[in-house]
Amino acid sequence: MNVEDVIRIRIEEAARKVAAARQQRAETAAARRAGLARRHAAKLRHLADADQLRNEIRNENPDGITTVGAQQDPTKVPERPQSLTVARSQQDPANPKSPTASVSPTEATSPQDAAAESAA
Repeated sequence: MNVEDVIRIRIEEAARKVAAARQQRAETAAARRAGLARRHAAKLRHLADADQLRNEIRNENPDGITTVGAQQDPTKVPERPQSLTVARSQQDPANPKSPTASVSPTEATSPQDAAAESAA
């Protein structure tokens, strides 16, 4: 075996290595394209399902008002709960927009203060 044979063997090994790398890159690229195609198809399916669901909701409720629970009349304005309304007797007469808590004098003092006042 002479020097030319050794060089030829090394060149052939390098060529095989380059071809294997090229083949690996091609397989990886094909797998990537296939994966992206599957992902894109799934995205389109999900978008189509969402569109179909949206259209079904619009067909069931054409005015676009979504109600939760029992059916409600969309033209009726909901009333405020009693806990959020402030009676006029609880408002400060000087400033009708600021509610104040009406506290009786017996509630305003602590039991110790009340005992001290009654003893005096």
